[in-house]
Amino acid sequence: DDGCLPHLAGSGLRCNTFKHSTMSLVTNLIGNMMAIASMPPSPTDTPDEEWSEHVQLRNLVNQIRDLQRETVKHELRTGTSNHAELMQWLQQCRVKAEGVEVHEYKGMGQGLRTTQPIQAKTKVMAVSESCMLSEESAARSNLGQYIPDDKLLKLMPNVTLAFHLLLEMVDSDSFWQPYIATLPKTYSVPLFWELHELLALKGSPAFVEALRIYKHVCRQYGYLHNKLSEPGVPDTLALSPEGFAFDDYRWAVGTVMTRQNKIPVKQDDGKVKWSLALIPLWDMMNHNNHVMSTNYDTENEVLEFFAPADLSAGDQLTMFYGDRPNAEFLVHQGFYFDEHASDYMSLAFALKEDDPLLKVKSLLCRNLTIAPSGDFVLSSEPSLDPQLQAFLRIEAMTKEEVEHHLRTPADCATLGADEGVVSRNNEFKALMGLRTRLAELLACYPSEESLPEATSTAIANARKLVMNEKAILSHSLTVTDARLQALKSN
Repeated sequence: DDGCLPHLAGSGLRCNTFKHSTMSLVTNLIGNMMAIASMPPSPTDTPDEEWSEHVQLRNLVNQIRDLQRETVKHELRTGTSNHAELMQWLQQCRVKAEGVEVHEYKGMGQGLRTTQPIQAKTKVMAVSESCMLSEESAARSNLGQYIPDDKLLKLMPNVTLAFHLLLEMVDSDSFWQPYIATLPKTYSVPLFWELHELLALKGSPAFVEALRIYKHVCRQYGYLHNKLSEPGVPDTLALSPEGFAFDDYRWAVGTVMTRQNKIPVKQDDGKVKWSLALIPLWDMMNHNNHVMSTNYDTENEVLEFFAPADLSAGDQLTMFYGDRPNAEFLVHQGFYFDEHASDYMSLAFALKEDDPLLKVKSLLCRNLTIAPSGDFVLSSEPSLDPQLQAFLRIEAMTKEEVEHHLRTPADCATLGADEGVVSRNNEFKALMGLRTRLAELLACYPSEESLPEATSTAIANARKLVMNEKAILSHSLTVTDARLQALKSN
């Protein structure tokens, strides 16, 4: 395949000239993309400013994609629904999967279905580390020689795993081809959304997070494209920069985002390290509310899954993904879970840099294992989150109050409780600070009437997230106002 457009395929000279010209255009566009993607966000950037930057990035990326569709003509991702080859390969890999089969669920994609009754706590699946695509298999591959000395691959295992997956995808003889062939061709995370779909998230912190993820992926792609331009690298990795398409890398990132798991891996020194991995068959299980029912056998390097409840033949086999808010499910895994048992939202708070008491307040926070800067929880619970409440009280402390609590650790025990009032003035200042923040955030959210019509699953999920977060913020504001009213009444 000479990489030509069909209408140029009859002329070798014109074709080579066209290909060189096209690659030059792609390289220049990638350089322009990197100029934007390499700029770190400023704390003063507004969502509108980040959106404007995203539109510029998107325009450049779309030009790159259009040119690459003409030159990178291989059809690599099959997304096959024929899972017979996968199951045969898994059997050869000695993966144990008793009484389950792959099934397509409407609105959910791939999942696992039981073919027989299964009792709770029965071992249903056991997957050996040897058949997982992981940081360890990347280190053993041709990519491994570059990881120790490459700043991006060394520090970002998710990038390493995505690039490793892509390299295995383009290798028709890859050990993992039966697994890769069954992976979805696209994903429902915001990384793949259209511009009008992304705008449906506006108001939510997920909006800016989604924009920044797209920006990170652009920067990673540009960096790896440059890496493939280094002498000897294309031959070692069997991939040229001309064959390295943005769409393929985004697909690989989407695969890792939505399907990665962490497994404990025993090192040569006996210590255990947590490693990212893609786990065939296991990663087809969808999420549900129930007990955590997984175990990793470090001696035999096998990941085990046990039935979380009694199951009948034909039931969907699901697993608990962990205690995560719907914003994280949507942005990182592409779904909104309507039956969330206790949804919440994470909100960033930080001690003020210009506070003359910053050092001592930070020390007090750390003594209480509270981050001086980080994410705190807002929920629909009747009380404020203890960690947030303690942080707000520390932030509002006078010099004398901070020094007292540093000298008297016993008095810190109730800082997170409703009754742990430091002083009337401190409580008023802490609650008013929170109230102001909540009111400002609520003002950023659109009304339900002004939200775009749910013309796609992405917009429908964005609408649900935005309205749910707005309800959580409104509830937190009501709780805060009630506390302020009680404070004034006493």
